[in-house]
Amino acid sequence: MLGLINNLTLYMRFWKLIVLIILISSCADERDIKLRALRKNNHNLPEVKRFFGLNHSWKMSAWFIKQDTTDEWLYPNLSNQCISKRNQGYQIEALELYFTVEQLNQEELDEVHFIQGQSTRFNSLREHFLKRLDNPTDYSTLRSSKPRLIKNMHGYHVEFIHLSLEGEQFLYEDGNGGNGFLAILQRGKEYLVIQWYGSSIANAYLADDFISTLKSFD
Repeated sequence: MLGLINNLTLYMRFWKLIVLIILISSCADERDIKLRALRKNNHNLPEVKRFFGLNHSWKMSAWFIKQDTTDEWLYPNLSNQCISKRNQGYQIEALELYFTVEQLNQEELDEVHFIQGQSTRFNSLREHFLKRLDNPTDYSTLRSSKPRLIKNMHGYHVEFIHLSLEGEQFLYEDGNGGNGFLAILQRGKEYLVIQWYGSSIANAYLADDFISTLKSFD
């Protein structure tokens, strides 16, 4: 009887190993396919379409898949990168590329403005996110570009910042990538934050894709 149990245990371990190998191989194959498609499309993400969420819309690649926040095994959980309760996360898993959009309510905005104490709520919001990301260690240094104004087609004031982390640490707590982009958007009393980050390979060519998304945001 004991021998039968041991054999069954080994059998189960064997099939778990086979499934794991298949999953890893599948992800590697999909990554290669997407990277080839990316190069073929002049290093731009293909299949651009309009997305809808949080009573807003924007254009980006159909490769992005919305995260299911009800999944208890979700990883990385992009909501952890947001400070507002109203947020949505999207990912291209094969490229380790992630996108979040969040809209702050008045209470959240007032709290950020009180903590940072900048001259405007917009500046306080930018400062708050940069400080959240800047956790200096002996092994890493955060680099952020000067804010760049993006001309939005729907009346938003938009600032775009390129972020990179030099060293052995990661830009975000879940350990995904050392490169990213941050954007602060304002129209009237409405404030939003959009983050786009991922692997250095994916983000090396995709600043223009993110800027196109910011231009289209409504």
